[in-house]
Amino acid sequence: MNLTNFFNPKSLAIVGASSNSKKLGWQIVSNVKESGYKGKIYPINLSSDKILGLKAYSSLTEIKEKIDVVLIVIPAKFVKAEVEKCVKLNIKNIVIISAGFKELNKEGAKLESEIFSLAKANNLNILGPNCLGFISNSNNLNLTFSKASLNKYESSHISLVSQSGAIGSAMLDWFAGSGLSLANFVSLGNKVDIAEDEIFDYLREDNDTKLVVAYLEEIGDGGKLRKSLSKLAKKKPVIMIKAGKSKAGAQMALSHTGSLAGSWEISKLAIESSGAILLDNLGQLFDVLKLWPSLKDKNLNKIFKNLSLMLISNAGGPLVIAADIIEQYNLSLSKWPKDIRQIKDYSLAIKLKNPLDILGDALASHYQIALEILISKTKEKVFILVFTPQSISEPEKTAKLICSLQKKYNDKLFIPVFIGGKSLKQAREIFELNSLSHYECLEPALFALAKYRDYFCSLKNLPEYRNHNSRENKLIIEGESKQLPYLESLSILESYKINIVKTRLVENKTELGKLKFPFVLKAVGENLIHKTEENAVRVNIRNLQEAKITYDKLKLLFKKGADKIIYQPFLENNLELIAGFKRDNKFGTIFMLGWGGIYTEIIKDVSWHLGYLNKSKTIEMLKSLQVYKLISGYRGKSYNQDAIIELMLNLSNLAKNNLEIKELDINPVFLSDKKAQAGDVRIIV
Repeated sequence: MNLTNFFNPKSLAIVGASSNSKKLGWQIVSNVKESGYKGKIYPINLSSDKILGLKAYSSLTEIKEKIDVVLIVIPAKFVKAEVEKCVKLNIKNIVIISAGFKELNKEGAKLESEIFSLAKANNLNILGPNCLGFISNSNNLNLTFSKASLNKYESSHISLVSQSGAIGSAMLDWFAGSGLSLANFVSLGNKVDIAEDEIFDYLREDNDTKLVVAYLEEIGDGGKLRKSLSKLAKKKPVIMIKAGKSKAGAQMALSHTGSLAGSWEISKLAIESSGAILLDNLGQLFDVLKLWPSLKDKNLNKIFKNLSLMLISNAGGPLVIAADIIEQYNLSLSKWPKDIRQIKDYSLAIKLKNPLDILGDALASHYQIALEILISKTKEKVFILVFTPQSISEPEKTAKLICSLQKKYNDKLFIPVFIGGKSLKQAREIFELNSLSHYECLEPALFALAKYRDYFCSLKNLPEYRNHNSRENKLIIEGESKQLPYLESLSILESYKINIVKTRLVENKTELGKLKFPFVLKAVGENLIHKTEENAVRVNIRNLQEAKITYDKLKLLFKKGADKIIYQPFLENNLELIAGFKRDNKFGTIFMLGWGGIYTEIIKDVSWHLGYLNKSKTIEMLKSLQVYKLISGYRGKSYNQDAIIELMLNLSNLAKNNLEIKELDINPVFLSDKKAQAGDVRIIV
């Protein structure tokens, strides 16, 4: 899909243009004119001859010239007819502002489906419906009903993509007062045709875009998203918010893997593994964006490669806070050079160390001396300059000095953190006039640095996503699911060389005396999903009397879906893990490895991987777990890491060759110093 003409039209028609200033059709025409658009504008209105000084037409069919883009802002029930006119007139690019489609009711959804069919059958490019429109700053075009004006100062080279019109409008308002400008803004709306992946493909090649910000609510095609996003992130940073976190796990899943891998967890994994900087909320987004003006014209790979920080402050308290935050975000402080004593010679500090406290009586000149000496003696790239207002301090003079030094040392990154209120207002205005990023406290500044660091460090290991085999891409997880019989499930594991704990069927109580104590008895059955909740697993049975009583109690569960009683030896001194996978109809196969046992869903020490496993990916999963500290060796006790790695690789082969399996978990996996064994399994097809 080529969207160049879509976002850079030489002519456009507005169906539903209005001479009533209270109507969206009036606001859109007004925005197009005020933005300085140089192309031809054709307002379409049934009753008006002129709108805002422009000749109006009663129908698209009256216009004889070529039209690049048609915007439709009329009641939903009339939209389809206008799309059909576009088809007849060979107009390929359409923006539908109108609401009242699938977001409203079934009739709206049906109408939207019919428009989708028109788009596919006629090769149309449709943005919306139920969207805000788009802005192309390089084309001087604000084709939205937002009152946000285009920023005319130097572009920040940021493009914004929002599925929500309301969030998009709020972000446009924030940009207008932030000192940042937008290269492009795209409101996706219901995504009847154009979705985020097509927009990402367009922005990847857009020379005006150096940073992409996206707000998404629902992801349509996970494979397309990952493919476009990974290609974009290889070239430009992508900052994303994905809404819908609270919905994760709302519906009880049939397996532990399914319940832990809710829609949010899978989306998060897909987005982050594709290279995007994923944030939780708009507050975090604004904190990260604040740093961009100071970054956009620098060699960011050099700045963030082996990132370490040098902090200078006129107060010790903020540096104590900084130490905690630096550890929290896994940042590093630069080592203090051994040969620097001049700072102490100027009596600027009691101790020569990083962070450097140049004391409360520090003037602007003291910051300059410390900075100039450190820059001349070190190769550090990032300096955080903390300032608190004291009785003799010079906030405005210090701000001007920092701006001047930033221009002098353009390969360095200076981040002023001016902590205070009223007395620092003019200093902050100085930073804004000089397009120098600044913060009012340390945490957001360090958070932003950590997020950009994570992005640039991940680039070298960021693979370009390629779709897996087409059969799996078309896998639809729908309809009723069922659990495979227990013994059959164990047999499937064995066929893929996954060790299982010795297991046998107990058909009557007379067999119990022949079994070696201690042991475990389980009631199992296709309709008995959660054995622990039904008290269907009894462990550490140590004598025949206890075994017979347990057997009778387990038989009562045959009324609740059990149909067999199973024996296994009771294993002691093993670590319990969980391993499994789940199919997702948007993103494919997701694997899980974590701390297992009955408290799996409470502890939630799990690691995820999207796509089939290799050895290096499996090792990454294992090492990311908190329980890895135990596995690798603690107080003289260690476990066989190779065994669990081999189990995961065999599980990956099982998943690859059995696409009909929707969910599978092995819980627990008993891990010892010698081997890994499956103690229990649940397979859902």
